[in-house]
Amino acid sequence: MHHGSLGRRVLELRIRSGLSQTQLAAPEFSGSYISLIESGKRQPAQRTIAILARKLGCTSEYLEHGLTDKSLAALTDRLRRAEAALADGSAADALARFSELVATPALRAGAPRLHQRARRGHAMSLEARGRAEEAVQELERAAQTVKGLDWDEWAAVQECLCRCHRRRGDLVEAVAVADRALACLHLEERPATDAAIRIGVHLLEAHRSLGDAFTARRLAGRLVRTVESGAGAGAGAGARARARLTVYAHAAAVFEEHGDHATAVTLAERAMAAAAEQETGRADALDAVERAGLLTLLGRPGAERARLLLCARERELARAGDRPRALGVCVAERARIELAMGCPAEAVAQARRAHTLLAGPPSRAAARALAVLGHGLVQLDRLPAAIETLTRGAECLEHAGYVRQAARAWYDVAEAIGRTGGGHRRRALAYRHALALIGLAAEPALPNPPPR
Repeated sequence: MHHGSLGRRVLELRIRSGLSQTQLAAPEFSGSYISLIESGKRQPAQRTIAILARKLGCTSEYLEHGLTDKSLAALTDRLRRAEAALADGSAADALARFSELVATPALRAGAPRLHQRARRGHAMSLEARGRAEEAVQELERAAQTVKGLDWDEWAAVQECLCRCHRRRGDLVEAVAVADRALACLHLEERPATDAAIRIGVHLLEAHRSLGDAFTARRLAGRLVRTVESGAGAGAGAGARARARLTVYAHAAAVFEEHGDHATAVTLAERAMAAAAEQETGRADALDAVERAGLLTLLGRPGAERARLLLCARERELARAGDRPRALGVCVAERARIELAMGCPAEAVAQARRAHTLLAGPPSRAAARALAVLGHGLVQLDRLPAAIETLTRGAECLEHAGYVRQAARAWYDVAEAIGRTGGGHRRRALAYRHALALIGLAAEPALPNPPPR
């Protein structure tokens, strides 16, 4: 990398090329203007730098910042390695790599687009390390830097903000960020880019997590129509397949939850077809847990394929040994599939294992493991243990802020109590608490919600 001023680099390259100041200047500029640039008394505009770079046989990046093609390629390679570490789940390694890149003056000054990617990756590494507040602050600063200058990067930052707020459990803020981002893109008459579609998917998942089934279904239908119209993924076939894959996968889950199994199956099949288009270029086109969820919509053969897929993924994560939560999510999904296939004893065993792996603050993933465990115990007719487990899951959802899911979980508690043939007061309390969570009843004027 060559250090020094822009004027010094213009002088060196001009002399090396055998040009006089007048020859370099003509016909756009005067020789005296070139002299002022070389002496550091004038800072040329970007258009002027581009013209001089073309005449001197170099890049604008080199002329302005001393960044050669070789050094730019080296920085790009470092950025790709950092992004690969993050994608592989090596958050500590990724954070160290991104921190170095963000602090590299040459990247910040000479390759602003790469620097913005590095800032985004740095924020996501912070979030992956549990430093969510710092991640949000960095993303908000990055958004202000690129707004109005690079709308594609701005949309990508907004997508990361939505994901970060969702993972923190702040679903209301995730909805607000997504709504504002999509409204802004619409006002700027930006096309339905790949990033904009992903923002729409985060908005869909936030509404789904909030239990707003009507809005989620309506938004799912709109996203499906968008990708099927040919919009939203740039010119490349791979990008179009990624957009269809993302939308179909999430929309299938929404329609299944809404009771429209036929539409869910159709969308699942389309998602699997889009994933197949990605196989050669992107092995992680569909997360194993997400793929397994789609497969279970396709009947028992699909569920059996999902079980094999998850077992293989479990072995990979167990060998890595540094992603217990990812392993816990995978095991919880396998437990759910075992339950759906009529194997409650195996479902219970796997759900217990998943809950151990997901130990920590209340989370949706831990609550799902408890729900599978509770329903497995119901099928095994171990009702006292089932009621206690389902109650823990409902409380977990409530404490994590998933109010509507918690209401559904308290309903399941009430149904399990009903299977015992007694406990009428406890059952009524559970129903009443579920209704109170969604604003359809006052809290019961009784000492406590259903005991564990």
